[in-house]
Amino acid sequence: MVARALKVQVEGWRFINHSYAVVNRNHLRWMLQDPRLEVSHKEMPLYSKSWVNKPADEFPQHFEQALKLGPSHTPEAIDWVFRIDFPYRLEKPEHGKLLVFATNEYQIIDQTKFSGRSTQAAFEDPDTYFMTPSLWSARAFYEHGVAPERVWVIPHGVDAEDFRVSSAEEKAAYRRQVGIPDAEHVFLHVGAGTFNKGLDVLLMAFAAHCKRHEGSRLMVKGMDGLYGNAINNATKSPTFQLPSHVPFPSDRVIYVGGDLSALQVDRMYRLADSYLSPYRAEGFNMPVLEALVHGLPLAVTKGGSTDDFVGAFEYSHFIDSKPGSLHDDRRYLEPDVAQLLKTLNQLKAGSPPDHGAIGRSAQRAMRKFTWEAIVDSLTMRMISAG
Repeated sequence: MVARALKVQVEGWRFINHSYAVVNRNHLRWMLQDPRLEVSHKEMPLYSKSWVNKPADEFPQHFEQALKLGPSHTPEAIDWVFRIDFPYRLEKPEHGKLLVFATNEYQIIDQTKFSGRSTQAAFEDPDTYFMTPSLWSARAFYEHGVAPERVWVIPHGVDAEDFRVSSAEEKAAYRRQVGIPDAEHVFLHVGAGTFNKGLDVLLMAFAAHCKRHEGSRLMVKGMDGLYGNAINNATKSPTFQLPSHVPFPSDRVIYVGGDLSALQVDRMYRLADSYLSPYRAEGFNMPVLEALVHGLPLAVTKGGSTDDFVGAFEYSHFIDSKPGSLHDDRRYLEPDVAQLLKTLNQLKAGSPPDHGAIGRSAQRAMRKFTWEAIVDSLTMRMISAG
């Protein structure tokens, strides 16, 4: 029990469809409803000059108060400064303890991603804490000597009111809107097409799948405004190699690169049959969680960040992987392309899902991963360390 509300100033992004901003908006929404907290917000400059903020009215109405929030008028009374932007700013705040959100996709502390003071000084500072969304990501902090009690592993979440399993009729209706026949199997992937996302691996497996199977489509949702065209990123990678007898199935790939509204993203998941994420290195991988609570069977790399939550759902396929490292000691997992191809074939040939059973499983599992539950966990941590 706290004698008064903790004063927390959050510093981050809110008006862009970057994962950090998505997390920040959802944190703020529920922090504002918690009587144990008094929350303020300082908007930080975007990482790239080419990134563009969106107007507040383009976001769902339930974020209205979170988007209106301003900085504290009494900074001397702040208990916590919570930073969730990039680069990771380590300078000590004038008042209060510091909590820095950071993801270590490749399980290393990349000094170029931190600013303000040395990582060693921050790692040794008893009033500086780090929040990261997976055990995979946390490993880098542990290996650099940060005390475990100052590394908070808190996952990302989903909106309980928005995520549910679609009926067959609802799926068919959304497909008609975009011209996809009911009989086709739609695989979905969300990501930037960079090396860590594994889209190159997925495209190689999908090309081989299409060589022998008709009636499959791959929908890829990229983020062109932030990272460029995901398909181009993946196919230009030296790791993308197709045998001469396997053509690239461009007519079977649906690419969406622009920003979508929350409703459009929701419908994208609902028209799909399964989700694919043969990633190499992720701090969390939020689209996998979103796909799961939509009731989509999925194929996902085994051994990485998603191990923390995928096991809570009953309709997942793990893709075996082997550990790898890059020249600068970044660690990753290399998914087995042959096993991924086999899983694609199984998903395509499988019996229609039992929507009732999947829905019940999704509802049971997602209780642990609502944003409300996530923010409660964060609040309890701040109170305990307060």
